[in-house]
Amino acid sequence: MRTGYYTVGYGRRFPGHARVERFVREFEAREAKGDTPKEQAAWDAQYAQGEWDHLTGLKELAHYAVIVGYGTFLRPGGSVLDVGCGEGVLQARWAPHGYERYLGLDISEVAVRKLAGRVDERTEFRAADADEHVPDGKFDVVVFNESLYYLNDPLAALGRYTEVLNPDGVVIVSMFQGSRRSRAILGAVRREHRVVDSTRTTQGATSWDCLVIRPSQPA
Repeated sequence: MRTGYYTVGYGRRFPGHARVERFVREFEAREAKGDTPKEQAAWDAQYAQGEWDHLTGLKELAHYAVIVGYGTFLRPGGSVLDVGCGEGVLQARWAPHGYERYLGLDISEVAVRKLAGRVDERTEFRAADADEHVPDGKFDVVVFNESLYYLNDPLAALGRYTEVLNPDGVVIVSMFQGSRRSRAILGAVRREHRVVDSTRTTQGATSWDCLVIRPSQPA
């Protein structure tokens, strides 16, 4: 059922869709594997054990460069909301280009504590559940860098975060293409939002798709 749901049914209305969605969410909550939602305790344990240290390496460089390139070209020096910031790899790449404000959100308190030394008058990191958090202020760029598929309802969350965009602001969504779930979510994002540009990056055996969307503008 899960395979069929992500192959043809995700983000679509069909007879019994609510029951199927509930089944899939309950299954993923039990398994807590791969690119599915996890509890805070699981994220804290992974960051404490260094399981995400590889994100700072060469093999992850290209898709980070695409994200930063889009953001700094389209909204140079603007304010950035990084949803699912982890240990701040994206912020480290963005900082040399400058920004008015950078707010990183992550569910892991362990990850956010590691970033205490980077906080300044323009840079802030908060431990918060992105499924529920409502950030203060408006932003020129909202980024979901390999984080959208970890939310319980990715499409609803994406719609909610578009509400904190400034006029002419953009949302950047980057997702690896290694699972049916990630591909299904990205396909639904393409259907529901105006994509102004996209790039596929491949390093080794891994590919990422990066979309720039302007939700405030009609298709």
